[in-house]
Amino acid sequence: MEKQFVSYEISKELKDLDFDEPCFAYYDGSEMLATQSKNCFDKKNYNHHKGSTFYSAPLHQQAISFLKIKYNILVAEFWDGWGVAKEDDDFVVYKDIDEAILKVIEIIKNK
Repeated sequence: MEKQFVSYEISKELKDLDFDEPCFAYYDGSEMLATQSKNCFDKKNYNHHKGSTFYSAPLHQQAISFLKIKYNILVAEFWDGWGVAKEDDDFVVYKDIDEAILKVIEIIKNK
């Protein structure tokens, strides 16, 4: 199940990009994936304190949706990897989903 969540590195980067959606889990300062809920379906926004070392840990699909809606950059699954495309551009394919999401974050930061 842990593989469905973005990495600690991506969680930190998404917080910097104002990701503020409720999530099932979070990373604490020790990079450990955790949850504070007794109910596995409860979600919480752990990014609401800008200076804290807690980072919301979205599912990959939740992060992809956020990046598409807020920054208009698409991440899509292909047979041979994960494609990244800005509006009206061709897809560039990366081997894994984390690599593709990190590339989107790099594109956004370099705008």
